[in-house]
Amino acid sequence: MIRKDIERIYRRSSKAVVYLFDIASKKLIKLEDDKVIHPTFSPDGTKIAYVKNNNLVLYDIASKTSKPITTDGEWNKIINGNCDWVYEEEFEFTQAYDWSPKGNFIAYYKFDESKVKEYQFTQFDDKYNNQYTYKYPKAGDDNSKVEIHIYDVASGKDVKAQYEQGDIYIPRIKWTKDDKTLVVYWMNRHQDNLKLLATNAQTGAANLLYEEKNKYFVEINDDWWVVLVKDGYRHLYLNSLDGKSSAQVTKGNFEITNIEAVDETNKRIFYTMAYPTPMDRNLFVTDFNGKKATQLTKGNGTHRVQLNDDYTKFYDFYSDLNTPQIVTVHDIVVDKKKNFSANLVKTVNESAKLKEKLTEYGYGKAEFMRVPNSKGDTLNGWMLKPANFDATKSTRCFSVTMADQVRNK
Repeated sequence: MIRKDIERIYRRSSKAVVYLFDIASKKLIKLEDDKVIHPTFSPDGTKIAYVKNNNLVLYDIASKTSKPITTDGEWNKIINGNCDWVYEEEFEFTQAYDWSPKGNFIAYYKFDESKVKEYQFTQFDDKYNNQYTYKYPKAGDDNSKVEIHIYDVASGKDVKAQYEQGDIYIPRIKWTKDDKTLVVYWMNRHQDNLKLLATNAQTGAANLLYEEKNKYFVEINDDWWVVLVKDGYRHLYLNSLDGKSSAQVTKGNFEITNIEAVDETNKRIFYTMAYPTPMDRNLFVTDFNGKKATQLTKGNGTHRVQLNDDYTKFYDFYSDLNTPQIVTVHDIVVDKKKNFSANLVKTVNESAKLKEKLTEYGYGKAEFMRVPNSKGDTLNGWMLKPANFDATKSTRCFSVTMADQVRNK
């Protein structure tokens, strides 16, 4: 699939003329004469879905034919399969539809923004300019009404996901490995109550999988192994899909920053944690019950890792405040007692030339510091001293303002 003449829309969205390149015949096939948004292949590669003029369209590659999944799309009224401005900006995504794992269903958003107030501004694009009008709700005003629909690709049947209506958000939808189960993220407008609803793709019926409440704010992210904040820190929780059981996997006064991999065969989770300080990132591994967590990378600084497919090796991209990136390869070793360790195999790159330049330019050493404020909080900061800094000597700092310069003149 090739996108040509790409035209930006908002921060994350764009439209383009889309072609298919047939490798056998070496010919280009244009999907539409008009520009379209979010073209994606079905999981089996036989179809393509995309958004055109606020409608979701299905294209069959073999027959070179397309048919609309929706027909009610209209600028500044109804949007199908693409986000309205609020969702794109505030929930940080723009493609508002997703294929099921086997491609039997497409779940998509329908935004009704007919009651959202319009906002105008001038685009200074030529000598006469252009007045741009779009739906932009100010704080407290009406948002779009959002529905989640599930389309059966084979039968053409369309069902609506069932959930509590009102002044709400649906910040995410996620398919499970079961091709007939979609998880709908339901959230109130105050964003302090989140419900994960396991939704039947054939009927739209839903049951509560998980609910979280926070007196301040529930964060939305794409960590679909459910990383949640319950006690002030981001931790891992393992939940059953029927919503009847939930177990906390990781604990402590530290933040889980990323899930690197889930080894379902051996029931292990590899994750990055902000440890031993909030500025550091180290790799850990734990079993599903959380009883045995092991740190695989050590020390201060940032370890960004990439694991292989069978979780026996990883690349470590390491750096800290004064060290350019070092890339190493490690073996993950599990002994007979199921104790973990990471053994260095080789160093791939040490950024030798960059280190030489830093020495040549005489950079001083940077160091972290912690500064208490008047309210009892501790703020993190860092200090860069001159390369020839002598702590035994007193130092004065001079600042020249514009007023000083005027007086001197």
